[in-house]
Amino acid sequence: MEMALKETQDNLIKAQHVGRMGSWVRDLKTDIVESSGEMGEILGVKIVPMTMEEVSRIIYTSEERERMQRISQEAIEKGGSYKTDVRMVRPDGKEIYCHLEAEVVKDKQGRPVKVVGILQDITERKKTELALQDSRAQSEFFIDLISHDIGNMNQAILGYLELAHDRLAPSGKDKELLVKPTEIIKDSSQLINDVRKLRHVISGEISVKNLNSAFF
Repeated sequence: MEMALKETQDNLIKAQHVGRMGSWVRDLKTDIVESSGEMGEILGVKIVPMTMEEVSRIIYTSEERERMQRISQEAIEKGGSYKTDVRMVRPDGKEIYCHLEAEVVKDKQGRPVKVVGILQDITERKKTELALQDSRAQSEFFIDLISHDIGNMNQAILGYLELAHDRLAPSGKDKELLVKPTEIIKDSSQLINDVRKLRHVISGEISVKNLNSAFF
């Protein structure tokens, strides 16, 4: 049984290392946090029992500390659980992003006594998400800029064509030489509007509903 237990513990340590995930337990009576070795590797600290205040110093900004304290306290008061991502900074100055999940443990009288949780390093994934968000924001900016400028140029061209049509009053094939470009400019302006709407749909700013096309 001792060998089986040691093998299970070894496998757990290996699994935590592969998943860049550490486990922790907070005793609500003493406010001491005990954690696994992998959590120490992630946070860049020597694993010793720490108070919750010492742990909170690792969290990057005062806003993040206040947010985490609020989330944690609410879970304790309600006897529930929570999941959240948090930006942190290690003692060596390296900034990391972590995913936290925790659950409150109660005693037989229903009083919260512990908080058990995991902490996973999601820095690479988060950086990729942030890079994609920046890229998307830049793309949307250029789409808006180009659409706006081309739309203004189309309106100017359309105005000159309509002015030429009114002043010259062409007929026959000469009239068609002005009518066709006017139609093309209008189609171009409509295409720009459609692209703008499509961008809003993709970003979720405009909701899309399925319409029943059946005839009754």
